[in-house]
Amino acid sequence: MEGSIKFFLVAALCFHMLTGSSQVHSHYFLSIACGAAAGKTDDLGIDWVTDNGYIQTGKNLRGLDETFPYDSLKYFPEGRSKNCFVLPANQTTTYLLRASFYPGNDTTGPSIDSPVDFNVTVNNDLLYGYFATAESRPSGFVESVVHTFDKKEIFFCLVKGTQGFPFINGIELRELEATAYDYGYDLIVKNKKFLIIFDRYNMGTKPDKTKSLRYPDDPFDRIWLPEPLPDFPESPRVENPSVTPHGPEAKEGYNWQPVEVLQDARVGRNLQGLDFGLDVGGLGTHTLYQWYVAYYIGEIQNVPLSEAESLGLNAIKETIYEFNLTESDISLQIWMLMPSLNSSVFLLPRSKQPVLNGFEILSPFDVDTSATFTTDQEALNAIKQSFGLEDWTGDACYPVEWDWVKCNTVSTRVNKLLLSDKNISGSIPEEISQMSDLTEIYLDNNELTGEIPQSMFSLSKLKVLNLANNDLSGLVPVSFQNRVGFTFSGNPRLS
Repeated sequence: MEGSIKFFLVAALCFHMLTGSSQVHSHYFLSIACGAAAGKTDDLGIDWVTDNGYIQTGKNLRGLDETFPYDSLKYFPEGRSKNCFVLPANQTTTYLLRASFYPGNDTTGPSIDSPVDFNVTVNNDLLYGYFATAESRPSGFVESVVHTFDKKEIFFCLVKGTQGFPFINGIELRELEATAYDYGYDLIVKNKKFLIIFDRYNMGTKPDKTKSLRYPDDPFDRIWLPEPLPDFPESPRVENPSVTPHGPEAKEGYNWQPVEVLQDARVGRNLQGLDFGLDVGGLGTHTLYQWYVAYYIGEIQNVPLSEAESLGLNAIKETIYEFNLTESDISLQIWMLMPSLNSSVFLLPRSKQPVLNGFEILSPFDVDTSATFTTDQEALNAIKQSFGLEDWTGDACYPVEWDWVKCNTVSTRVNKLLLSDKNISGSIPEEISQMSDLTEIYLDNNELTGEIPQSMFSLSKLKVLNLANNDLSGLVPVSFQNRVGFTFSGNPRLS
């Protein structure tokens, strides 16, 4: 394995002397308990709200588990192509978005039937693919650093799979520091990336400490798991609760790691060649990976310079960075961009006493900025309001189309409206004629009233117009009455 791994770019070795994150920051939190009957304050002191106002579809299932927020969920049996939560956001703000899924125990109480599969998307980007069979009913969470560029809303969608009903237990949105996870290379903003976070560990945690480190110790409520190592005598855990890291404040790439992460560590030669397995099964259709590894390193003991060796992070045989730390109040972050790896990321320190306080493993993906043509989306919004279809949320065409819309994803234009037999009423909105790429309109077998907007007849690409079996009135231009593909029958007040 080691002989086949080659680093193709060390993108940062972004080296930042840090002040730590002991300062408490006031940032926006949104926590949604999906399917819950009422809001609640959890054991961490975080307020949760119901999903009312964030989504209008789905059904609630409660009493699944005693552990909040896994005691309720929202599921979607309607069979729609997608169901989208609309989350408020500030433009050019970086967020951590976390979602939780627990289908319930099918042997002891309410549950979601398996097999089930669906995708979770953020705007147009695939965040997670959930798969469960009758034999395997997983639960878990996934989190991603996302960035909204030109919208004040985040569309968090569950996209129907091939079997079962999509469901979700909780959605958590956490505002981060503006420079977090950008580390001087404008990864998120300039290069339009989002990061999926696979692992985040606090090394050196006590053997009896089984709970994760999170809010309020981490003011952004990131989840730092207890270390994944057994108790190696040659790599003992070291603790120094008095460590308060200092140094010149980093202006970029500052992830604000909790000071608690730097107050314990693993030290010693046994850190060489650590193999941290990566579970990428939940990524669904993502097939190519790059990995960013953020190492959090702080000398936890005062080591005289005369006794300190340079500590290096080494890729196979090449030393890619060397540094030394001697004071217990000094810490740093190192970022490395690595190629696609099948299962593992390797940390190879070169020193008699290497130190590791914590690390994160993340994978960057390009943000998909596709969106329905603005004029078409505005027209569809008017149609939704006129026909009482407001519960269709998210972008009309991306990441998948609404069931009653067909789009040309190359031009981002809507070319078909499929609203037959939808039990809709009211008048046909004038805005429909703004969708100049429409080739087919189906509004038959409904309860529409009023006159047909004459501007509809000016749609130059329109080949099919079916308005049969409504209660429309007024005049149809003679040139359209017998036109192939145009149907007006079943409207006795039309002439």
